[in-house]
Amino acid sequence: MDSFMVRRVWHTAAVLTPIAPRLAAEPQPGILLQVEGDLTVDSFVSDPVRLSAGGSARIGPGILPAYRAPQSTARIEVRSRSRLATAREVQGVLAVDTLTSSWRLLANTVNALLNGEVDTDADSFTAVQSAIEYLASAVASEIAPVVPPAERDTTTTAFTRLRLRSEHVIHRHANSPEFTVAVLADKLGVSRSYLARAYVGTDTTPSERIRAVRLELAAGASADVSGETRATRAGFSSSRAFKRAERASGTRLAADR
Repeated sequence: MDSFMVRRVWHTAAVLTPIAPRLAAEPQPGILLQVEGDLTVDSFVSDPVRLSAGGSARIGPGILPAYRAPQSTARIEVRSRSRLATAREVQGVLAVDTLTSSWRLLANTVNALLNGEVDTDADSFTAVQSAIEYLASAVASEIAPVVPPAERDTTTTAFTRLRLRSEHVIHRHANSPEFTVAVLADKLGVSRSYLARAYVGTDTTPSERIRAVRLELAAGASADVSGETRATRAGFSSSRAFKRAERASGTRLAADR
């Protein structure tokens, strides 16, 4: 995803979920302005938020949210690396349902830009981009992080929730040889780098967790099946891959001794 993106989105009642995204870079932090109808935004790492017309939301870095709309809806989205990446990062999605002057200014500027002929190669576009980024930053500053009263560490809380979701997905899909860390991140709706950050300080990684669950599946397999069958049923691509996983983890099944 580029370092700057602005768009208007209209659609009828629908549930929109990211499907196996392949991005060159981690999605940038963003602002969402709800223009028409109601919308529920689910980041998968924080509680879903519901927006009505005039509401706005901050989307944290690395987040590809799902959207649920019970009726026709319209919104404006702005993503930017430079001025929306704050010192106190938002993990997931935070929202406020209050129409503000900054909301109006940003919406009017984006509409004026997109209703005209946009030449992104023109020298003047840099100034237009900066204006939109500053207005988006103003909207972001009006959406207070949900940390009081205990000043809890929202980063830790969000990453803990993400790890729990990750473990659930790993246990459901580890027996498929096609299941990789990239597929895991896709199913969670986050980038691989954001998922890796959730495991910092845990003495393991997403890749190691997939390997560990596959070894558990292999250990629980019947002793009557061949080594190749046991390996592929546990999610390894071959018995050789299974042996490599055993050596890497320092374990060995009783049937192999």
